[in-house]
Amino acid sequence: MEKPWRLWGAVERCTLALVSWSWGACRVSLLALILTFHLYGGFFLLALILASVTGILYKFQDVLLYFPDQPSSSRLYVPMPTGIPHENVHVRTKDGVKLNLILLRYTGGDTPPGVTPGNQNSPTSSAPPTILYFHGNAGNIGHRVPNALLMLVNLKANVVLVDYRGYGKSEGEPSEDGLYLDAEATLDYVMTRPDLDKTKVVLFGRSLGGAVAVRLASANPTG
Repeated sequence: MEKPWRLWGAVERCTLALVSWSWGACRVSLLALILTFHLYGGFFLLALILASVTGILYKFQDVLLYFPDQPSSSRLYVPMPTGIPHENVHVRTKDGVKLNLILLRYTGGDTPPGVTPGNQNSPTSSAPPTILYFHGNAGNIGHRVPNALLMLVNLKANVVLVDYRGYGKSEGEPSEDGLYLDAEATLDYVMTRPDLDKTKVVLFGRSLGGAVAVRLASANPTG
């Protein structure tokens, strides 16, 4: 049974290589194809143009989706909150990328007698909920601090903001699968904190972050 599988694998690799080469050739000759189609027309030339455009969009989809450098200083300077209890934290994802997080602490509530950080999973705990804040496709977590502070005050909750890979002070380059790993790492960090109530975790996302939050919730239905 190994030979058919090996043969199929070789055919698949050759097919992928051929498609990749074809798209590359189409991208290089896109202008010539457009001019030729304009002069002579033809269904085959139109198909090559469409394949070329599709290849370009597929190749550069991340460039069209993620804007970690806007505004221009976003990768150099991350504004930090002032006058509010907070922690600037770094965590590692499962694939080894270091992420930058900000934990804003809500300190307005009192803990009832007998409830300590070690037993905040108790139903009688008054520990505040914790909101995981996933931002949009541009800027960094520092730009979301004013919005997060409003959530902290009005919702009486801790707020954890995470910069995806390639954003702010986080390492790496942004990608769809990478963002999912970043979200998992953020949730894992919160779940390992003994001073945060693990039964009161809320996911929140804006723009691109909405998709990240939905994906994280679907992957952790009982988390």
